[in-house]
Amino acid sequence: MAWLAASSPAKRPAPMHGYVQVPNYACLWPVNPAVADYPDLSGLGERQMPLYVPTVALAAPVMDQRLGWSCAALPAVSERLHHMLHHVPETRWDVPGDVLAVGIASPATTINAALAAEGLSVDLTEAALLAVPLYTVTASDRARTLEVCRSTYAVAA
Repeated sequence: MAWLAASSPAKRPAPMHGYVQVPNYACLWPVNPAVADYPDLSGLGERQMPLYVPTVALAAPVMDQRLGWSCAALPAVSERLHHMLHHVPETRWDVPGDVLAVGIASPATTINAALAAEGLSVDLTEAALLAVPLYTVTASDRARTLEVCRSTYAVAA
């Protein structure tokens, strides 16, 4: 995921001198879509955006080293997710143009169950999918994040 790495440098030049630490834009984590066996996100930094990807599409985590860092200075999760899904594919980066995003309401819900709850039937070997753990999103941004997910459902139609 070249785009994610380019958007998430560990430090950037400061306006006056030196460098500032920068949190990652998002983290991709491979999970089995049939099992609710997610990584421990208890130490998650404020406004972090972990995204689950079926193991068939990703072998190892991407940008997971800074999950504890605060993202309070970055835009809200819903805004970053919208940017990833609707603006980045228009560029020449490696994000596919037709990505389906589905919200996961609790850590006990599998990706397959979340898809079924939304009435979606998807072949995960052929579709690009991001599963968003809504339980990690702030309460004030959760509904908007789910709305962004639902804006991608035309991909599965």
